[in-house]
Amino acid sequence: LDAGDAWIMGAALEKNDTVTEVEASDCGMGTAGAKAFGDVLRVNKTLQHLNVSNNSFGRPVVGDQVKLKSSGEICTVHRYYNSDPSRPCITLPSGSTKNDVKASEYEWESQVPAFCAGLAASSSLLSVSDSMWCSGRLLRPLRAVGG
Repeated sequence: LDAGDAWIMGAALEKNDTVTEVEASDCGMGTAGAKAFGDVLRVNKTLQHLNVSNNSFGRPVVGDQVKLKSSGEICTVHRYYNSDPSRPCITLPSGSTKNDVKASEYEWESQVPAFCAGLAASSSLLSVSDSMWCSGRLLRPLRAVGG
């Protein structure tokens, strides 16, 4: 599953009243996945168990947009330099590419707070995967949220 799939799954789960468990670990959903699942958790009343571990919610993934600090240009991450997720390669609006962009050169909007807000608002969620985290606030499975 990638970022687009996260939005599709999120839209399906927003109105779903039968699914109680979702296993979506080890996917490339990135920040879009964090936002989509955060939105779902605010409105879905039946989801009890969620595993979204190892989805890079806390850093940009391929397909995410970043803003260059030097020019303000909005660019798209298209791969990682030497497979290092801290060193994205980006496509600029002109279509040209820039490899090995350092974290100090770009900004991006983390959606981890949106995911955490969804967790806090959920009235049905009983557990979240062991390796899920929210800016250091969740270190073990979340149990009995909302009751």
